Amino acid sequence: MRSAKPGRRERRKEELRSRIIDRATKLFEEHGFENVTMERIAEAADVAKGTLYNHFPVKEAILSGYVQKHARDMAPEIDRIVRSVPDTRSRLVALLQVHARWIEDRKELMEKYIAHRISVPLRSLREPSARSGFAEHITRVLALGQEAGDVRRDLDANTLSGCLTSFYTWVYFGWLSVSEAFDIDLAIRRTVDLFLDGAASGTSGDS
Repeated sequence: MRSAKPGRRERRKEELRSRIIDRATKLFEEHGFENVTMERIAEAADVAKGTLYNHFPVKEAILSGYVQKHARDMAPEIDRIVRSVPDTRSRLVALLQVHARWIEDRKELMEKYIAHRISVPLRSLREPSARSGFAEHITRVLALGQEAGDVRRDLDANTLSGCLTSFYTWVYFGWLSVSEAFDIDLAIRRTVDLFLDGAASGTSGDS
């Protein structure tokens, strides 16, 4: 059964949110997150301050909307990965690498976003709308792996996705926190190996 298309009011609301997010993130990238006020965002988006606060009560909420918008925009790239990459391990590595490249170009903003998420750690567990949406792509890849028989089926794909997301979150926390060189691609491959093969000795992650 197809879901109903959003009405005109919902579409206009989403268009307004997208405009605010686009104008705000451009200001963040040009001037730095701390140097941009909500008043300046309202002016750039051509909305009243009250309207802005109705949609985004704080600047960090705009970052959350930005990350969620990116997760939605990733869908065509995930389709390409699924079509062109042959197995679950390679698909997961490719997916996490695409995500890491996006983070790499926005490290300052991602640090602010992470700090905001950590400040309200249980909210995303209670409210799905507060989540980034990236884990849904991981869930899709793992579900396809279950269908192909190369991912265990005694746990549902959402549960497995949560486990891998936790692994990967610690990887990019460490990546963002260090100033010296950090091989994120190697870290991603090792994380996927650890997730798929476990921590027992003699796994492919030893290589």
